[in-house]
This record gives sequence, C-alpha cells and structure tokens, in this order.
Amino acid sequence: MIRLVICAIVLPITCLCELITVQTSRGAVQGFDHDFGNDTTQRFFGYGQLFLGIPYAKAPLGAKIHELPEDICQYNEKVEVHNATYYRPRCWQPPDKLQPADKMDENCLYLNVMTPNVSGKYPVMVYIHGGTGGADVYDWKGAVRNLVYHGVVVVTIQYRLGLMGFFTTFTERFPPNRGMYDQILAPRWVNEEITNFGGDSSRVTIFGQSAGATSVSDLSLSPLAKGLFHQLIQTSGSSLMEIETIDDVRGSIHKDRAQQLCGINTTDWGSAEKDEALMNCLVKATPQEIISFDFVRGKNWQVAIDGAFLPDYPEKLAKIRPKYPALIGDVLEEAAFFNDGDLSNITRQTNLDMFRGDWPNYDEETAKNASDIMIDGYSSGTIPADADHMGWAKLTTDINTGRAFSSNMIRDVQWHRKAGNEDLWLFTLTHSSLLPFSAVGGVVDDWIPIAHCSDLPYIWFYADIWEAYNASDADFAVAAYMGGMWTDFSKNG
Repeated sequence: MIRLVICAIVLPITCLCELITVQTSRGAVQGFDHDFGNDTTQRFFGYGQLFLGIPYAKAPLGAKIHELPEDICQYNEKVEVHNATYYRPRCWQPPDKLQPADKMDENCLYLNVMTPNVSGKYPVMVYIHGGTGGADVYDWKGAVRNLVYHGVVVVTIQYRLGLMGFFTTFTERFPPNRGMYDQILAPRWVNEEITNFGGDSSRVTIFGQSAGATSVSDLSLSPLAKGLFHQLIQTSGSSLMEIETIDDVRGSIHKDRAQQLCGINTTDWGSAEKDEALMNCLVKATPQEIISFDFVRGKNWQVAIDGAFLPDYPEKLAKIRPKYPALIGDVLEEAAFFNDGDLSNITRQTNLDMFRGDWPNYDEETAKNASDIMIDGYSSGTIPADADHMGWAKLTTDINTGRAFSSNMIRDVQWHRKAGNEDLWLFTLTHSSLLPFSAVGGVVDDWIPIAHCSDLPYIWFYADIWEAYNASDADFAVAAYMGGMWTDFSKNG
C-alpha cells in the first residue's frame, strides 16, 4: 500500500513524499520515500525508500535491563502498522551537547532500513556504529546520496553501550557481552526480513568504524554469528583493540564500577550474594547515575572471552574463521583524535607521561625504556629537539597510531592470510581536510591531522557538515570515491 501525502510527520523537513507500507513476518511497517533527483552536480541526489526506528530485538527493561536481549516475534499488537517514519532514542550513554539525555532510553534496540526500492533485490550493508552515538547519526540524507544511490540497501543499528552493554560479573545475573548479543540479533533480523525491503539476504556485508569495526572483527570470529553475513568492512578497529581475558573480566573495570556506584565489596566477586546486592543497587539507580560511571579513571569497556560469544582468544578463533572477503583500513593519523591539552607545548617528557598513564603498572625505568624504543622506532633516526613542538606532536601521534591502531589491525589481516583468506583489500585515508570531523585532533600551526573519524563524512555525507561547510572539490571527489568503493565491494567483493 502506497499513499501520497504531504509529510510533516516527524521528518526533519516538510516534503512531498509517499508513505510506503511493507509486510514483515513480525507485522506491517510503514516508512516513506524521498527523491533528491538525479542531478549529480547538486549536493544531494538520488532516491530512497526509508524505514526508521524498526525494533529488531526485545530490549530488556526495568529490572531485566542487564539481561541478554530476546528475539521480537511481533510488533506492537495494539497498533495495526508500526510507524517507521522517525528515529527512536539512542541507547544510554554519557550525554553531551550533541546528544542530550532526553534523546536516550533503555528501550533502544532499533534499526533503520534505507533501500533503493522495496521491490528490488539489492546487496545489503549493515552498519555498526562506534562506541558513542546512535543509528540516527548516520542520517538518511547522506546515506541515500552516497550509498543507496549506488544500488545497495543500507541498515544502521544501535546497541547497548558502556556499562549497560558490557558490565559483567560473569554470571547469569550480569552476563558479559550484552552489547554484542544485541548486535547478533540485528543481522539475524536482516536475514529474516530484508527481502521485504528489497534486500538480498544472501549478500550481506557488515561494516563499522572504530568500536564498530572492532565489533565487525569480533562478529567475524564468533561461532554464534556464522552464516549471518558474508563480507566485512573494518575501519580503524580490530578485535585485539578491545578484548578482555577471563581474569580481566573478573577484576579491573567491573569491580571498580561496582565499588564506586554501589559500594560493593568485591570479595567473593560473582557470588550469588554479591550479584543480588548489585541487582538491588542497579534497579534503584537511574540510568543517568549508571552512565555517569562509564568513563571513570579513563577505563573503557571491552568485549570478553566468555566461552560462548568468544569461546577462545581471537588468534585461535581466527584459524577457523570463515574466509570472509574483507576491506580493512585506517586513517593516517588516528591518534590525533585523542590528543589532549595544548599540543604546541608537547615534548619528549609529554610522550613519557602518556606511557605512564597508559601502563600505570610499569615502573619508572620500564616506562622510560618503552617510550625510548617507540621514539627511536618511529622517528626514523631523527628525533625532534625539545623546542620542536610540532615535530613532537606529529611523532607522538604516529607512535600512538601505530601501537593502538595499525599494529592491531595488521595482526588481524595476518590472521586472515594465515587462514588462507586471499580476498583482502587494504586502504589508508591520506586526504587532509578542514571538514569539521577531519580537524578534531586540533590544529598546530598549519598541521591538519587526518584523525580518527576523519573518514566518516566521506562515507555518510553528513548533511549538517556538507551543507554548512565550504567543502573543496577534492573533498567531494574523496566522498564519491569512498562511497563508490564501499558499495562496489558490497556488490562484487
């Protein structure tokens, strides 16, 4: 059923569009279409049929918020047709100016489908976002222009983050990897329903950036995800970047949060008594109180080797991983995104202080030796003078990019090759730009780093950035190239 209406619905703009109803096995879903036209000289072009805010799993709510997700068998029985014309709230995470708390909710396991036409049979690209934000960040305007236009169905998902998704006592009351189990149910929904939206369930590519790329890597290793997808695209992330052993899980960040949030003595950690005390505490705590502890002491949440989702270490699982065709890459100066403070004053001592912060258990001599080895290895024999703050800013960025990003991604590629996978394509983004996301690392003199997240505007063509900023011809060319490369890979491998 298609109806022509003037849409003020909850769309960002008033538009002449059609409401489109699709019948799924879980109930009817109603979205809308939008036509930018075919003039590729315009900033936005292309046509898409759009379905926003479709539940792909039953979100655990209230006292069950720390449980695993469940399959959703039927959409709201009180409503004849599910309204898929607007984005749903993001999962809980620390709020900021760009994502206020009133845009978040524990009922957040939704996805969005953007398709060229529901009557087609197009390759499918399922996107897993990074460690913050939500599926609405990757808006339909840019997705239609840079991806859907090329003849693919794009699905964006959101999943539980931080403490909500990864805090664990390694028991049934607080199981590990809840956010990853959320993610598994999304491609499972795609396999079951995407044909109703014009997608080909036999050609599914999962792709992600940052923590989303780490998720792609983890899903490729998990026996629970086999058969749900067929190709991978990873940008700026691999399994090795966010992984915990069982010993790590039973201590570290989880005990730290239990002590600070609930005052729990972590002796007998994981016992029924301690789990009960934690449950009583967390049920009474507001989501705002819980997420306020997400980044205490700089510790972050990681995926656990839990015996099920990841039954073993990544290196061992990689030996039996299916030979997925994979497009894997990074950006040139990833670590510039994480530079803090005034980079114009950075020196060799600053570099050593960073090492101490990252490895607090190292003694003074070991930390200095590690820092010196890195400096010698990345400086190509020419170490900047202390007064050369620009030189130290660049060198420190190169060191941190190598040790935190490139080295781990290279190992992932090597594991693919050792397992006999030859369908691998590698890339590095080297285009420097003043597009806002590309300058997030901070500018020192005339240095504009190609920082972590610099690739995102060229894939997703964010409307607010491209409409507000005077992009160069080179920026447009890079966006066209990357959108074409991503979609060509999803279509042809």
